[in-house]
Amino acid sequence: MEDIRAYIETGILELYVLGDISPEEKLQVEGMAEKYPEIKAEIAEIEKALEAYALQNAVEPSNQLREQVLNSLTTGFANNNNRT
Repeated sequence: MEDIRAYIETGILELYVLGDISPEEKLQVEGMAEKYPEIKAEIAEIEKALEAYALQNAVEPSNQLREQVLNSLTTGFANNNNRT
């Protein structure tokens, strides 16, 4: 149990949730999560905490910025469809 706690405390699970690890590390974390329910639960808690943080600190864009972004997406989508 102590080895699992030490693994959790390395910070690799946070990096996994953020997608900031190598493909090899990703496979290792996923293997550990399958093998140890504590690790899987810790990943879920990290995801939940990051989601709560993001929601708490979200900034609503101004209407003008929102329209600009949506228009650029629509224009880009239309241009891509005309190329095919």
